[in-house]
Amino acid sequence: MVQINNCRRMSLDSTTLAKINLRQDLLTARRSLAAAVVEKSSQCMARHLFDWILYQQAKTVMIYLSMPDEPQTEAIISHAWGNGKSICVPYLRETPGLMDAALISNMSELTEGRFGLKVPAPNRLQFIAPGNIELILIPGVAFDVFGNRLGMGGGYYDRFLPQASSAVLIGVCWQSYVLTNLPTAKHDRPVHFLLTEAGILSCGKGKM
Repeated sequence: MVQINNCRRMSLDSTTLAKINLRQDLLTARRSLAAAVVEKSSQCMARHLFDWILYQQAKTVMIYLSMPDEPQTEAIISHAWGNGKSICVPYLRETPGLMDAALISNMSELTEGRFGLKVPAPNRLQFIAPGNIELILIPGVAFDVFGNRLGMGGGYYDRFLPQASSAVLIGVCWQSYVLTNLPTAKHDRPVHFLLTEAGILSCGKGKM
């Protein structure tokens, strides 16, 4: 959760401040989700994804490594490996806001990194050029029906996604966190589709 002091709050523009307040409210609710609900909903989401033609066709997929209150991705990663796909995951650089795509071939290659996130072990890193990724599953605190994303506030995906210009972008979140409209800034990159436990929604920017 983003923490800011009163002096800094006064200097923020209205869009940034609106995002901070909304993020805090939604994360508080999300972190109260029961583990059984997370598991059941994640299984529904995985089934929708496995039936989706763009997932089936993609050979190189970037998938986030989930936190406990997020839609879980371990089953998706295992399914993708079982279907011959190359899987890469986010790897945060030492420089804040910057990340790379690191290939993994086994869950045993992961260790705990910053923010308590799973990451590839530093001694086994193998990066892939963002331009070679065909499909990216993107986490979000919330999305709107136009594909705009409310993230955690670090700007990692905002800086990474322009490098992956040929990839299909699919946002992943709980259905109740798909909103009518989100505050947006110029640097925000909308996704093409949304994956929720209710199915896959086109945001009007898809590459079908």
